Amino acid sequence: MHPRNYYKDNKPDFGKLAETRPSLKPFLLPSPSTTHTYTLDFSDQDALRELTCALLECDFGLRVELPVGKLIPTLTLRLNYIHWVEDLLSCTNGNIPTGDSVLGVDIGTGASCIYPLLGSKLNGWRFLATEIDKDSVTCALSNIQRNSMDTKIKVVQVSMETLLLGALEDQQQYHFCVCNPPFFGDGEERYGGVARSGSRPVPSTVNTGNEYETITAGGEVEFVQRIIRDSLKLGTMVRWYTSMLGKKSSLSPLKAELKKLEVPVIVTTELVQGRTRRWALGWSFDHSLKHKQDSGQGVRKRQHPQEMALPSFPGTPEGLSEAVCWVQARFKELQMECSVVVQTSSCVELRCSATKNTWLNQRRKRRLLQQLERLKQQQQQQSSTDLPDAPIQDGQDNLAQRQKLMDELTSLHTPCHAEFLWTTALQERAAGPVAKKGACLGACPLGVVMRGEWLEGEDRDIVHQIVQYLNNSMGVQ
Repeated sequence: MHPRNYYKDNKPDFGKLAETRPSLKPFLLPSPSTTHTYTLDFSDQDALRELTCALLECDFGLRVELPVGKLIPTLTLRLNYIHWVEDLLSCTNGNIPTGDSVLGVDIGTGASCIYPLLGSKLNGWRFLATEIDKDSVTCALSNIQRNSMDTKIKVVQVSMETLLLGALEDQQQYHFCVCNPPFFGDGEERYGGVARSGSRPVPSTVNTGNEYETITAGGEVEFVQRIIRDSLKLGTMVRWYTSMLGKKSSLSPLKAELKKLEVPVIVTTELVQGRTRRWALGWSFDHSLKHKQDSGQGVRKRQHPQEMALPSFPGTPEGLSEAVCWVQARFKELQMECSVVVQTSSCVELRCSATKNTWLNQRRKRRLLQQLERLKQQQQQQSSTDLPDAPIQDGQDNLAQRQKLMDELTSLHTPCHAEFLWTTALQERAAGPVAKKGACLGACPLGVVMRGEWLEGEDRDIVHQIVQYLNNSMGVQ
């Protein structure tokens, strides 16, 4: 899950949600988990519909109605996609652009109008949203009006053949387009005849959406190829063209098509939310982004987060607070700049930056510091004797040696540039210094766990190195 995704460390409490939205109460079921009292039947479309509306209202202040028979958007997945688009837009100067100056396109917005609503709510973006179904247009407009976003989002009904060409306004510059295409090529594929291998587990959620939302001739590959053909004519009128993909196998033919057409910038990512995985493809005709990509300034494939546990801190809110203070003190020792970007009762996320590599060569630093301390003690002993005939040269030699050691220490702090996210959270884990998946059966005790994830900069190994440094600081080998 994307590190900025609200639900990454905030698992919904269905009981509390139902208190805010009583229409969710009939769908609550007793939970076997010791963490929460209730769960839901995720194969029940009515339960999913109520849950999605409750989450949007309680966590984002969005009042949305989802009609029966229309696609029910998976909120964590949509957030992952939005945050990835934020990453694409921020590769110019490192900042996520916000406000009315950012204009996006949502191809096939659906009845929920979920991407424009989230993008406008989170970042103040404006949207042009297209849709082929009249009833979905009507519902999308109602959701927009219900949230007073009429000036932010414009919905237009288009023909089945229209994707971008014929929908975009002339002389208008767009920052990005998003699309959740129909994944399947026919009904057999939709209902699992050829899309799911025997090794994959049965899905825990129901396949929502009607046929026009989930099925298209040629499947998602042909659909996205149509977007590619439109993009060749529109060029830099849209800065970033993107689309979600339901199957990893769709990436190869689409990337091959873009390379064949000599599109200068091509990026991909994996969107992970629980057991569900989706993929996203992006491309651009802006050659300046190609230079940033080549020089390491653009969007790069995320590394898997590095994890470590803090067994000496209790798995309580107080223990979490103590752990965060300990981490901040260690980062201050390393001369890093850190700012809190997320803070809840169960999670604190820091965005940290380093301009000097102060965490490597710790043994050598300790030896140099020990030598400095010995020289300092020798100087103090010599001064305490206060003998008039004490050689002046001895004191000068001592100072010269100390200065040499100080210079050597300074030289170990080599310049660097790296930014990373550091999350300290309460979560279920097995006993022991490092939590291992499946290490305990049933509910594991709550513990304090830390995750570090590299964001950008020269040193992609920074998180692994810092985890080792913190382990050594705790005496964990």
